[in-house]
Amino acid sequence: MQRLLRSLFLLLAGGFSLPSFALDYDTFTLKNGMLVYVIEDHRTPVALNFVWYHTGSADEVEGKTGLAHMLEHLMFKGTKNVPPQEFSKIVARNGGQDNAFTSRDYTAYYQKVGVQNLEKMMWLEADRMRGLTFTDKEFLPERNVVAEERRMRTDSNPSARFYEELQHLHLPNHPYGRPVIGWMRDIQAFTAKDAHQWYSKWYQPSNAFLIVAGDVTAETVRPMIERTYGAVPNTKNIQRAAWPVEPLFTETKVLKKVDADITVPEYIRLYRAPSYFEGVAGAPVVKEDIVPLA
Repeated sequence: MQRLLRSLFLLLAGGFSLPSFALDYDTFTLKNGMLVYVIEDHRTPVALNFVWYHTGSADEVEGKTGLAHMLEHLMFKGTKNVPPQEFSKIVARNGGQDNAFTSRDYTAYYQKVGVQNLEKMMWLEADRMRGLTFTDKEFLPERNVVAEERRMRTDSNPSARFYEELQHLHLPNHPYGRPVIGWMRDIQAFTAKDAHQWYSKWYQPSNAFLIVAGDVTAETVRPMIERTYGAVPNTKNIQRAAWPVEPLFTETKVLKKVDADITVPEYIRLYRAPSYFEGVAGAPVVKEDIVPLA
């Protein structure tokens, strides 16, 4: 959970419209293991319902890259209570906005609504935490959507292809060297069973935390949270495999590509440096070496 929280703090500090990060917050843990953070911001009568799962592309294995991102798409494909494609429509009908994103260490989902509709958003998010019902009917078209997303963002972009190859050269063994969206060969081989297995393993209350920020207090939202998220059973305890440790470089690595579509040269240099994240720099984590680079 520590690597997820560090990533979250960097992201929040980098642009989400929350109050200054030097702020007070309340925190508590539900009986099912889900962590909750409540941040008060009474400037406007709105609230943010923000669920973070401690799983991303770094938890994938070779041959199954991109599953975390694929599951993000499938989280909108319905439960027994909410039909496919209705989730965002319900949010919009309640005057809200929603989105989701996947990274190496996390997959996150949020809705921003008027505070009077906050509990409805909590119910929707809790409902799909353990209640997805997608079949091949929903899965196969969405797999094509993800493949097209990769074609558009990476395969048709020479610079993006180059950076992807360079990142893999830089970290050939560590999961951070693989693309979050996955390799195309893996995306095209996904099955609905693969996605259900990923969902069943990682989408657990004890593997998630909730941030509620806005015109709220811990006292007012805790009963809502317990009625919604607190009712979701935790069915598995997560066991993480150790990440491989990249060997230290003994010489400079160079990647040179020539592409007829590129008319202006592009130069990228990557450095191995001490990191909070295990295995990245080819050496044990030494906090005293990391802090000066922050």
